Amino acid sequence: MSGSYYSANPHYAAPDYSEQRERVEAAEETAGRYFVSATKEQHAAFHREMSDLRGLIGPRYDRAAAAATRKFRESTEAARELCEETFAAIMEHGEVPEELSYKWDLLDIANVMQAAE
Repeated sequence: MSGSYYSANPHYAAPDYSEQRERVEAAEETAGRYFVSATKEQHAAFHREMSDLRGLIGPRYDRAAAAATRKFRESTEAARELCEETFAAIMEHGEVPEELSYKWDLLDIANVMQAAE
């Protein structure tokens, strides 16, 4: 007796999640654009700090890089939370609601005011 008792069902098609994946990718891309736009100054400062570390090696580099990363994460915490909220709203409604767009505008204004100080 050769072969298996159970054979593949020729009428079964695996579920196609490509549409869901496309929605998730589009939502992540849109929320990410808002995040990048709102954190330009923080990204620039982080990259400046990291470029200043060129040439360092060992524990000194590790400590300085960890401090720069920690500073970046702390300074972008509000934007990260808003990014997650934006992603969830896009997945639920298919677009960025007006109140979230307003929150992003307020965050941009706060960043400009902070940079001016």
